Amino acid sequence: MEISVGQFSGLGPLTIFRHCPPFKGVGYSMLILVFLIIIYYNVIVAYSIYFLFASFTSSLPWLKCNNEWNTCNCTVNTYGDNFTNIAATDPSNQVPSLSDVEGLFNETHPDCRPNLTDLITSSGNVTSSWKALIDPYFYNYTSKTASEEYFFNEVLKMTDDIYEMVTVEWDLSLCLLLAWCIVFFVLLKGIKSLGKVAYFTSLFPYILLACLIGKGATLEGSSDGIYYYLRPDVSKLKNAQVWVDAAVQIFFSVSTSMGGLITMASYNKFHNNTFRDSILLPIINCLTSFLAGFAIFSVLGFMSYKKGVPLDKVVEDGPGLAFVVYPECLGKMPLASLWSALFFLMMWSLGASSLFSLSENIFTGITDDYAKTLLKFRNSMIFRVTIILICFCCGLIMVTKSGLYWLNLIDNSVVGLPLIIIGFFEIISFQWIYGNVSNDISLMLETKAFMVMNLCCKFVTPVIMFLLILFKFVKFQPITMGSYEYPMSAQVIGYLLSVLCVISIPGYFIYYLLRNCSKKSIKECFQPDDRWGPSCLAPENIQKEFQINKAFVPDVITEISIKTTSLGSK
Repeated sequence: MEISVGQFSGLGPLTIFRHCPPFKGVGYSMLILVFLIIIYYNVIVAYSIYFLFASFTSSLPWLKCNNEWNTCNCTVNTYGDNFTNIAATDPSNQVPSLSDVEGLFNETHPDCRPNLTDLITSSGNVTSSWKALIDPYFYNYTSKTASEEYFFNEVLKMTDDIYEMVTVEWDLSLCLLLAWCIVFFVLLKGIKSLGKVAYFTSLFPYILLACLIGKGATLEGSSDGIYYYLRPDVSKLKNAQVWVDAAVQIFFSVSTSMGGLITMASYNKFHNNTFRDSILLPIINCLTSFLAGFAIFSVLGFMSYKKGVPLDKVVEDGPGLAFVVYPECLGKMPLASLWSALFFLMMWSLGASSLFSLSENIFTGITDDYAKTLLKFRNSMIFRVTIILICFCCGLIMVTKSGLYWLNLIDNSVVGLPLIIIGFFEIISFQWIYGNVSNDISLMLETKAFMVMNLCCKFVTPVIMFLLILFKFVKFQPITMGSYEYPMSAQVIGYLLSVLCVISIPGYFIYYLLRNCSKKSIKECFQPDDRWGPSCLAPENIQKEFQINKAFVPDVITEISIKTTSLGSK
């Protein structure tokens, strides 16, 4: 639907609500949501740039424990928490040899490890339990991989609490600045310059993905990873949360309810086949994610084989997979620096591609609404630089020592419930208030709209979205990050961000009615703006036909207007 109405009208996410002016607040909500997303999303892109630069070394820095940021917990050869696997090395319950536990400690910090030779030989009793010897030292000891300590201790310099920000990390902030500079220069001329760069950012990841899949298939243990990936767990389908998470992921991955599809479609040729595009877009998106799974799980299977641990112990959620586990996997491959550089170049390309379109969404949306001022090149440049500087400054809080806490807080607050709420009111405005979308599409494509698509857009989709909103409220849970529980004040900040994303929907609705109800009837308030219609790219005969068959609002609005008028007369 978004692709079709965007192409039909040729408008951005704000001006497209000329079809139903009281719902323009939905457009503002889209831009607020996207603004918050690009702030933290570009921080993740900055992480990729940091790792990309760090890959240009003969020895990757996250593979060893001999660095200043490593702690006593650092180990290159980790065998699981509390060293439970050591028991398997001594089934006869004898005292373990030095080689059994060598390498489990950080060899570069001798003060952090007991003297193993003295410990083993001092007992004088070869039949004594090895646990009795090692328990006092590390039975409750939890190991950390070198890559884990590199990401959290060196890249993020992470603290223990969200409010322990201390200072901005200059190296990450420079990567963030570089990321925003790239956005500015790519979008310097708007969609024209973006279209040229899109050939690279869209196609290059597929080339690297194919290389990673091919290389991953040759690694030992890769088949186990692929089997783990392809083996379905049907029992998970009974969990409603799985369906909700899947819906949110689809919304986010294809930029539904963010205005991105509307913006990009507004530049299409007027008679472009939107039915085809609407089907191909989610299919290509899902197939890309499916193929990426082979690249990821083949390498994770290799990592599981090398470490001798189950694959589900290797996988981590959140940034851990991209910036902890996968870099460690790449480090164990031949030509590790090359593969690492290619992987993080792909990560940057994927992130930048999304960031370019999301940023242009904001620029186009606001420019369309203030066309007389912002269409001038000088004013446009000032406007774009201002938005980028604001985003950069807001993102600095996420490159402090507690930056990951803030990133996770914003991510969980704005992506989820606000996204679904925006989508729900968007589809209500088009399908139930305006109610003429199918006729507009038929006029644009010169063919009758499919009945199945009409039924889905008008009935099935709104019902599903309403149920998702109810589920989100009923199953509401406080925001956490792993074992870290956010303090109540931080939770409140998250709630306020969620409200900020959607408050303009009722706010603008009330404002518009209060401002116009004295001049117009309720029916007239909900009628399309005089400027609503086919885009300027539409042929003249289409423009004339639309004016002849100008859309009328549904009868429900007329009934409300009549009842209101009759009550007023009494």
